[in-house]
Amino acid sequence: KDLYIKMMVRNDTAYLSDRFLSDLYTVDSFVLPSKVLINEPFTVDVDMSYRTWWSTEMGPVGNVYLSLLNDDKQEISTSELCQVQLPGNSSNTYQMQLTAPAEWGRYHLALNDESGSRMMMSMFGWSFEPQEAMTTFIVLPECNQFVEDFESMTANSSTSDKNVQGNFTTWSFNKSGVRAPGEGKCNGTNSVMMKKPSSVNTTQPLSHNFFMAQAFFFNPTSTLAKYRLDYLLDGGASWESAITIDGLDAAEVPGKSQLQATWFLNLTDTQPTLFRIAMIAGGSGATYVDDIVFYYTEIAGDVNGDGEVNIADVNCVINVILTDAENGAADVNGDGEVNIADVNAIIGIILNT
Repeated sequence: KDLYIKMMVRNDTAYLSDRFLSDLYTVDSFVLPSKVLINEPFTVDVDMSYRTWWSTEMGPVGNVYLSLLNDDKQEISTSELCQVQLPGNSSNTYQMQLTAPAEWGRYHLALNDESGSRMMMSMFGWSFEPQEAMTTFIVLPECNQFVEDFESMTANSSTSDKNVQGNFTTWSFNKSGVRAPGEGKCNGTNSVMMKKPSSVNTTQPLSHNFFMAQAFFFNPTSTLAKYRLDYLLDGGASWESAITIDGLDAAEVPGKSQLQATWFLNLTDTQPTLFRIAMIAGGSGATYVDDIVFYYTEIAGDVNGDGEVNIADVNCVINVILTDAENGAADVNGDGEVNIADVNAIIGIILNT
């Protein structure tokens, strides 16, 4: 019989084989940490399979590695080579480590064999097109977050509750309401039922340096649903819409699917902000939103929110002390009170910068 050889050239090295690892082994899933921070190392669990079905013989020994790609799918860095070998009709988990980029944003991970051939995701059935083994994730700066999971609220049949206390603020509902819809329609027990047109919004302005927001949507209907994240700045006349991480003015959730949507924000703590999630397209059936998260950064001592720590922040804290005004950033040392100790904390920051 004729022997056909496949050749790949990578980094001036030629790889010859009748079959590469990418032709034999497949990827079941990637598992990343819940939070990946800029410039920090992180570990990825890669679940791989060798589905021969008809044999349990050991597959070939070979090396694979992770590629870290930017949003333009350009390779930024790679992991060390990881040696793999799997028995037939089995799976295993391999751990690989990378260091996160220095800039926050969306990135991608791809798994390759040593020749540079992209590994493929495991597919079940015969009608699916093969997909490259790749996953998308967000790299974050050091930040804080507000999370509303609606678990502390009472699930009922109302569609117009107002000023309901949540985890970090109060919420009002317009043609929507808190439900306990069951598995596949929430993370946990409660989520918010929405039908077009409906919305849910915060009712107390929040003053933080918000840079990103996320929400998890469940669409059990057969119709494409669209959701907008709007924000209203203090004194603003109308709501403005945030842009999704994909550059869209609304998150699109296909029928019979789930999606975690991400929006980029550029708001400072000098702009007290209200937020609203509005369903703007979809069918007549109920859909659900859960786990709304707002990410924000804070500069210790930057009480007036101008991006710098200087004498103006000292004056701002003194003004808070004298007038008993509310400003969470004025509690610089985090002891729960705003007093002369916070003035001294800012002066210390200035002198040590």
